[in-house]
Amino acid sequence: MNQLAGSYLPNAPLDNLLNERTGMVWRSTSTTDYIVVTLNGAALDTIALWATNMSASDSVRVRFSANTAGTSPTYDQSFAGVKNNIILLPSLMTATYLRLDFTRSASIPYIEVGKLVLAKKLSAEGVNAGAEQTYEDPSPKYSGVNWQTVEPYPVTKSWKVAFEGLSEDDFMLNWDPWLNVVGEKTAFVFIPYYPTPYLSQLATMGRMTSAPKVTWITQVDRKVELTIGGIV
Repeated sequence: MNQLAGSYLPNAPLDNLLNERTGMVWRSTSTTDYIVVTLNGAALDTIALWATNMSASDSVRVRFSANTAGTSPTYDQSFAGVKNNIILLPSLMTATYLRLDFTRSASIPYIEVGKLVLAKKLSAEGVNAGAEQTYEDPSPKYSGVNWQTVEPYPVTKSWKVAFEGLSEDDFMLNWDPWLNVVGEKTAFVFIPYYPTPYLSQLATMGRMTSAPKVTWITQVDRKVELTIGGIV
């Protein structure tokens, strides 16, 4: 939490951005507001503002700078709002601070963001043919004689995918360390392919629902199979 600064509503604080619980969000009623992240030397090329209420008439300005005010930035770009705003930076960025400035239109009463993800992306050539996407509805249902009620929860997207053609260097230097850290406990953003105009709809924030499987196609060629359950 001490790495985040900015204003917020008392019932929707900044630290809600750091958990994975649906419905716990950051909100601000200001017409313009900001979040500053202390990067502590971290390098990143991906920013995801997940589960927002922002539309194309709202915007977020991204700046990497040596100060919290964002002056003399090494990177400065504005992006239109979208439900899951995934910002793929042109290269790995390092700075003392990342500043996100939000501009809210009159069409919404507040800016809301469910999760903030800052990461270095892990890439493959693409998912294999036959990838499976499912729409999971965890809404509890209660029923009796001639009646049924449903407590509605958001639908989440899950995936069963495989990647082939990973070289030994790519696997050992990138995929093996990532799989060891993530396991089945850590959430991440999965993008099945890019570029696409449907990135916000296509991507999933989730975690593994079973152990990742690695098949040795040859001694120096790997296939990775993942089952990913959406969480938000």
